[in-house]
Amino acid sequence: MTASFRYCRNPEVVDRAIDGERLLIPIRHDATRPVELMVLNKVGAAIWDALEVPSGAEPVVQAIVARFEVPRKRAERDVESFLARLAELDLIVREAD
Repeated sequence: MTASFRYCRNPEVVDRAIDGERLLIPIRHDATRPVELMVLNKVGAAIWDALEVPSGAEPVVQAIVARFEVPRKRAERDVESFLARLAELDLIVREAD
């Protein structure tokens, strides 16, 4: 893992289960940006769940390795990539640790 950051859910995003799918829905009202819903797969949902309490990436990686029995390197890549995408969409907030 690289730089040390803490990640927390953006309070302006709600998590809903609709017809068996998990969705992240921004509730901000910014007319200059389109609202982007994100549909979570099982790994994405597990990462989102792990961020219920603000956390660094390492505990999230450990949770993914334990839950899905995947190699650590793969979990690191998946977690880093997904956290970067969530941050890019302002669904999470990334703070220096």
